[in-house]
Amino acid sequence: MNDAFEILETAELFLIDFYLPQCPPCKRLAPILKEWSDESGIPVVTVNLKEKRFDLLSDRFGVKDTPTVVAIRDREEIARSSPVTKKDLYKLVGGGRP
Repeated sequence: MNDAFEILETAELFLIDFYLPQCPPCKRLAPILKEWSDESGIPVVTVNLKEKRFDLLSDRFGVKDTPTVVAIRDREEIARSSPVTKKDLYKLVGGGRP
């Protein structure tokens, strides 16, 4: 998983996973995101909302709940959800597998 600020400038399509370490749904989603990213080749950036360095990023996307996964294409948000399966993640980026 890559640094949020670097990938915002470089990747054509990626996901941002906004999470809190103590959030049970976030903990369940983490290995699903990793497996999905490895399978799809689409990067996933993890953003711990407890880290102050990400305050501007969470404000920019108006994230209030966790987990929130935001799909970004060409520096613009295209979708967001609180997925629980790999199928949900594929839907988030526009349907089937890339």
